[in-house]
Amino acid sequence: MLRVAWCSFALVLIAGGCAEGGTLEDGGGPAAGGAGPSSGGGGDGTGANGTGANGTGANGPSTGGAAQGGSAGDGGAPSVGGSPGEGGSPPLTCVFAAPEDCAGAEILSAVAGDEGSDTVVRSGDEARWFKVHIQEADSGISEADLSYRVTLASPPGMNYDLRVYQGSQDGPANCNGTLKVGAGTPETVSDSWDDDQGFGGEDDSVWLVIEVVYVSGDLCGVDNQWTLTVAGNT
Repeated sequence: MLRVAWCSFALVLIAGGCAEGGTLEDGGGPAAGGAGPSSGGGGDGTGANGTGANGTGANGPSTGGAAQGGSAGDGGAPSVGGSPGEGGSPPLTCVFAAPEDCAGAEILSAVAGDEGSDTVVRSGDEARWFKVHIQEADSGISEADLSYRVTLASPPGMNYDLRVYQGSQDGPANCNGTLKVGAGTPETVSDSWDDDQGFGGEDDSVWLVIEVVYVSGDLCGVDNQWTLTVAGNT
């Protein structure tokens, strides 16, 4: 009887304990971890499910792929400027003053005054100085007189004068020699002299200093040049 009563009391205690505790509730199972931060490039990270104590789930670390940036764009080719424009030719500036004086006169080729037909020609568009030797070329025993002619032709619209300074026979060039001024059109200076034989011969050559003098006009360049001609044995 006591055994039966004890067993009944034990059953009552057990039944009461079960009623108070009820069925053990599920702690919710392992809590799902929060979603990890998204990877670059739009990839979603997947958090690992942690198992939390007392039913509280811990967020797992996210696993995201690293974002890859797009390729850098290539810059365009630098622009190339066009060729600079070329301006027209500058206006021609006329300078009529002589570039030298008598002492620095240009020496022309020698001209024989007693034989042949030697000729020297020069041209220009400014005042000039020249020197030329009228030579005695014939050294024979027979007399051969010497002569020369110098002409200066001015271009249309321009006026240049001719001056010739003639030195003494067998003497040096002389800037203060006998002045002979050109006349006519073209302006001309000419002269002749005897061949002095003498004992053992004598040199009858002379030097001429020629000056081209600018007078008037405002034209220059290759189309507006004077022409100087020196001829021997005329």
